Amino acid sequence: MSPKQFERANLDPGVKEPPREPAPYHPGATTFWNNSWRQIYGQFAGAILAYARQSGLNEHSAEDVLQEVMMSLIRSQQGQETGYDGRGGSFQAWLWGVIRNRVRSVRRKDRKEPPASPVRGMNTDWQAGDALPEVPQPPPDFDAAEEERWQQALLAAALHKVQERVTPENFAIYTALLEENAAPEDVGRRYGKDANAIYAVKHRCEKMLIAEGRSIRSAWEQLR
Repeated sequence: MSPKQFERANLDPGVKEPPREPAPYHPGATTFWNNSWRQIYGQFAGAILAYARQSGLNEHSAEDVLQEVMMSLIRSQQGQETGYDGRGGSFQAWLWGVIRNRVRSVRRKDRKEPPASPVRGMNTDWQAGDALPEVPQPPPDFDAAEEERWQQALLAAALHKVQERVTPENFAIYTALLEENAAPEDVGRRYGKDANAIYAVKHRCEKMLIAEGRSIRSAWEQLR
């Protein structure tokens, strides 16, 4: 769903952006007001969806999480609900808390629903059997696992950006190399290409992935 589609589906006609008046409590407050929901959606919607899927949610529930996160941001910026005001730290920390808590909430509601398939090309072995502990506050190691999962989601979003920039065949070749750890010669025989062509695809896609990964992680760090 694009930002415009999201806006048509979730906002009343005539709703305007809030006035850009930064709260005086924390430097992150200026970041909050200078990043509209459209910017956040454009930069991190893919990562939020990937994080929700990697947390065990199905596609429908992952979309619900994305919608709830965006609506929390919109309502907070418009003053319709208590949200980020700069008192509690950085905007990034507030947004991460919203993302994480929305996933936890949906998981509690949908615990019996089948999880989505793991993100292609990502190592998700550590997710096996993962379940929310029955305690009000997760232990520190669980928070660390969620942070690691978010970093993997940022990488998954970068991989999706690569997919949008290359041909379907080249992306299939690259993901085959990632998932199967296959030799380029074996993948080349499968696709009727010589090893040099496979190496070229691998090099080009890896270069794109590194650039996209740096870009999305830099965007995330700039929310501090």
